[in-house]
Amino acid sequence: MTFIEGLRDRLYLSIVGLAILFLGFAWYMSQLAFGDMGKILLDVGQSGILITGIVTIVFFITASLYREREHMLHALIIRCSRGNYLLGKWLGFAALIAIFVTLNGVVLALVSIHYGKLGWPLIQSLIYIFFELNLIAAFSLLFSTVVGSQALNGLLTFGIYVSGHGLNEALRIADLKGSAWQQFSSTLMGWFLPDLERLNIRLLASYQQAVPMEELFLTLTYASTWIAVVLVITVLIFNRQAL
Repeated sequence: MTFIEGLRDRLYLSIVGLAILFLGFAWYMSQLAFGDMGKILLDVGQSGILITGIVTIVFFITASLYREREHMLHALIIRCSRGNYLLGKWLGFAALIAIFVTLNGVVLALVSIHYGKLGWPLIQSLIYIFFELNLIAAFSLLFSTVVGSQALNGLLTFGIYVSGHGLNEALRIADLKGSAWQQFSSTLMGWFLPDLERLNIRLLASYQQAVPMEELFLTLTYASTWIAVVLVITVLIFNRQAL
């Protein structure tokens, strides 16, 4: 239901259209800017895909989770277990994210061909973006089981994105200038938050620098492990809740 509903949801389609318009804007700006126009296009285009993907999760996925309360109860009573229901929800979200990244990635790739920037580095970056969005979607699913407000879920989900990308900088500042308590709290935060900067190779892709296959495998394993852990925690919490 999640996958089919997502394809029919006007909000989701409008966000895909917004992403395509964003890529068109990136191409237009690259024509006006000085320097390597192909690099500028890839910089803005990759960031646009990620940002609009976050918007898709915050507005579409969180709305879908809270809109389907009655359907969820029916599904749990009639057809499946709680764990299977949550896994199915996440797989539906993953399929939607895959289509989102693929469609916008194809548009970006077609524009990049003109500048000779299409290659394996760009494909690697899109794979990383796909995994990052899936990890954030898993957190959104987790938050939907512990908070009753869609707005709060959206804020928490966006907070994961911001804190995940700022984690390394926070740890560095704490090590250089922080007190013992600040260093301890920053280290503790590092254990409970994913390091999303590990999934950020957009600058490398813009310079046509590919990530070694070993690093690619380790990073995707890291992201997959985080996704699995978050989903397991979500199922454990959901199983203990009274419907």
